Amino acid sequence: LNQVFAHMEKEQRDFLEHPTEEQILIGPGAFRYSMKFKEMRAKNKLLGWNWGAFLMGPAWFGYRKMYLMAGITTVLYASSIFFDYNLGVIISVILDITMALFADRIYLEHIVGLNRKMDTLPQDKRVTFVRRWGGVGTWFILFWLGIAWSITYLIR
Repeated sequence: LNQVFAHMEKEQRDFLEHPTEEQILIGPGAFRYSMKFKEMRAKNKLLGWNWGAFLMGPAWFGYRKMYLMAGITTVLYASSIFFDYNLGVIISVILDITMALFADRIYLEHIVGLNRKMDTLPQDKRVTFVRRWGGVGTWFILFWLGIAWSITYLIR
């Protein structure tokens, strides 16, 4: 184990030994996101690129437990079917690109809000809060895909 730690950067060692509340709220991928967030804060960046949000769209927001954003983006995607096919495709691509550009900022603000809310809780309620609102919701991807399949089936 000491040999593994010897080859890591100091920030990685610190993360493994003493994760911050923010990193605990993030859950899987916390080190990568905390590095992104650190850069975004330092450079006051609004835009970035998130491949998960680009490829998975609303399912990515749900996976990261941002259910309101998942719902909003699902409705926006669903509304594109009411347009001409070509226009609907263009709207979908614009949504994909917009989500990819803003996803990390939206996620950062979400985690900051959760952290702020968690700070108001007594110590004994924090674990329950993190379990409920932190980490990821793997089940949401299956739920969202089931909804998307159902809608597609009904439209056909």
